Amino acid sequence: EQSSAGIVSKLNVQRAEVALANERPELFNAQTELKNSYLRLAELFGADLRPGTLAPPFEISGELQYRPNHPDLNDCLARADTDRPVLKARQKDIEIEDRQYVLDRSALRPHVRAFSGYEVYSERDPEVGQEFNYGGVVGINATWNIFDGFATKGRMQATRARREAAVQALAAARRSVASEVRSGFFDLQQAERVLETETRNVQTADEALDAAKSNFAAGLGTQLDVLQAASDVTRTRTTRLSAIYLHNTALARLAHACASSEEELDFGSNIKKNENRNAAQAADVARPPEKLSQQ
Repeated sequence: EQSSAGIVSKLNVQRAEVALANERPELFNAQTELKNSYLRLAELFGADLRPGTLAPPFEISGELQYRPNHPDLNDCLARADTDRPVLKARQKDIEIEDRQYVLDRSALRPHVRAFSGYEVYSERDPEVGQEFNYGGVVGINATWNIFDGFATKGRMQATRARREAAVQALAAARRSVASEVRSGFFDLQQAERVLETETRNVQTADEALDAAKSNFAAGLGTQLDVLQAASDVTRTRTTRLSAIYLHNTALARLAHACASSEEELDFGSNIKKNENRNAAQAADVARPPEKLSQQ
């Protein structure tokens, strides 16, 4: 309409159409990713999607929000070393081999068994006649394998070897868990930095869009400038949502690596808040807002 009225030139219209066409592949890609996400989510739920149906048999509720959490790396490592089930299992393997070694070594020592009882029997000797005998029985039985062909020694050596393997497996598991915790912690730090940057970028893009609209209303800009500014706002908000997603997934991976919940990971910052609430409130002001509409 503006082109027909002579307000906007044909060149600007063509540039706007090209810009719109360039954004369509992103739209198609987003639609395909949404469908694939529904498929993966339905697979996790164990729900079957009927052929030809586009809508999933469930609804998504809630919003993707930023959940601030500032765990301490040393506390996370200590918690993972204490609570991870894989480390507890490796420690139990070492204890089992220790008990097995004690059992194998006991074969080298004498075994003494004491027994007691009470018996009653009928005499069957015809010369003696029918007579019932009864009385108590007490005794000791002792055995000692002086030489067994080094069978016991071989079992002890095998048990020591299995114990050493269990110790090495525990050390390897601890290194793997520590690496997993550090990786999750670094990913969380990176996501927080990206989120802070994108939050400021969203505010800048909103201001640029307002300026483009004002310039267009005053005749100092073109419609293409407004469309480009609006596209930048959409792109920055999408990037911020992606940063929130990366932050939440990094927090979930860190919680899994520490064998604890996400709320329990914030124990370090909770202590600092109790010690200095004013400093915590000042830090809360610098945090990104939970929603895009929040200032």
